[in-house]
Amino acid sequence: MKRKLFIAVVLMAVTGVMASAQLKFGVRAGFNSSEASIKEVNTKSIAGYHVGLAAQIDLPTGFAFQTGLSYQTKGLKADSPTINSAKTKYGYLEVPLQIQWGLDLILLRPYVLLEGYGGYALDSKESVVAQAKNKWEYGYAYGFGADIMNFQVAVKYFRNLGKLENGAASVPGAIAESNNNFGGIAISVVYFF
Repeated sequence: MKRKLFIAVVLMAVTGVMASAQLKFGVRAGFNSSEASIKEVNTKSIAGYHVGLAAQIDLPTGFAFQTGLSYQTKGLKADSPTINSAKTKYGYLEVPLQIQWGLDLILLRPYVLLEGYGGYALDSKESVVAQAKNKWEYGYAYGFGADIMNFQVAVKYFRNLGKLENGAASVPGAIAESNNNFGGIAISVVYFF
């Protein structure tokens, strides 16, 4: 009996939350700057972009959950005695899972965000670094943003986790020893229909 009562209460709570939730869809575009730290290699950031689709569920008490599918470019410029000058740029297909919390001020909703994401490199501009790069990626991001009517603007810091390289034998030692991966800043605009 207690178990049935517990299940009924949980179902009523979930139904209440879902009834007050609002689902919306949109398109996303923006700019990002990424780089990676590699031992004994001078690295510089590289500009990229991202475009994709977004879906958001507005939940009670200022929370929202956002996901989607994005194409995002990340990369770096590197100089060292073993590599000379190399530029690497990857195009990732990413799925973000983002939780937001903010204050609803009617026409404006400022919020903070925390995100986890995973992706796969679809294409690259080949270099020594690109040949050794892991294709799978995962990481986290945090930042802030604001909803203004049908638009959403966000700024976030992202960091890929895992190793930069995949252990290829032809990779210079400085890269092969590195545990760092792409990180940087992204500025996004989403338009919800």
